[in-house]
Amino acid sequence: MSCQKKLLQQWKTSSCRQRCLDVRSSLEFQTCHIQSSTNIPFDQLKKRMAELPPKNVPFALLAAAATEDKQSIDKTPFDGGAQWLRSQGWHPRYVFQPGEDPCFWPKAAQVVGCSTNTTKPSILFRPHALLQDSMGLITTALPGRRTILDIGCGSGRDLTWLLLQQPTWHGTGVDHLAGAQERFGSMTASLGDRARFVSAKVMADGTWKSTERLLTDGGQLYDMVMTIRFFVRPFLPILPTLVKSGGLVVISHFVDIGDYQHPKKERRLRQGELNRFAEQMGLSVLVDRLEWIEDGIRPVQSVILQKVV
Repeated sequence: MSCQKKLLQQWKTSSCRQRCLDVRSSLEFQTCHIQSSTNIPFDQLKKRMAELPPKNVPFALLAAAATEDKQSIDKTPFDGGAQWLRSQGWHPRYVFQPGEDPCFWPKAAQVVGCSTNTTKPSILFRPHALLQDSMGLITTALPGRRTILDIGCGSGRDLTWLLLQQPTWHGTGVDHLAGAQERFGSMTASLGDRARFVSAKVMADGTWKSTERLLTDGGQLYDMVMTIRFFVRPFLPILPTLVKSGGLVVISHFVDIGDYQHPKKERRLRQGELNRFAEQMGLSVLVDRLEWIEDGIRPVQSVILQKVV
């Protein structure tokens, strides 16, 4: 049995069977790829790191062939992508080299299955645990075609995951950081016009500073507004005004428990603050949980609130 076929069989029975990063060109990926694999061409890896899995999660790598025009990243020698990924802390456990085996694709088709379909993209990353754990509750509260607003969306990971779960939903991501729009565009490319980006900043006093009219003065209301690890205290009372009756407000942020440096104390939730906010605004608490993030030091409070009809 060839080494590549044996490796494919090992991956097939492993815990990371559904995670495969293909760093070949988009054209090569469209021609043929392993089922459930995700394509991020090697030369786009650095700017699309948000689409990769958590660094403690192993995955398979389908390496790019070494050619004269391939450029290294951060002066890391080109080896198909594995060395650079490892240098950044990721763990490609199974590395396939189709360029070194002319029979690789027939073997892959036999062992794990291959496809030319790119209309149903697979993702490597995980959404916020609150969304993943509460998706049943969210869809029960919001049946049918819905609209989502993600404030402080960054690259749009959570919004992308939601829209992939619910093909009839549409979403808007809001952020002002440099490069956010480009990363959002890459992340949501497969969603077409179901996802849009608005460049806007929430100011310290809770007002919007936007490059286009956004939500104020009788603007659009949403079925769900979420703000995850983004917090401006004066903006809290604005959130329910952006949501339709019966809609959801999703908030997750660091809470001031214990001793840690970032974010600063004034940028953390106070203990009980979200519960008092919900009571004052007349919002029903559907989910309320406190948990520590990956570093084991910083606690996060996450809530799902519903605007009473």
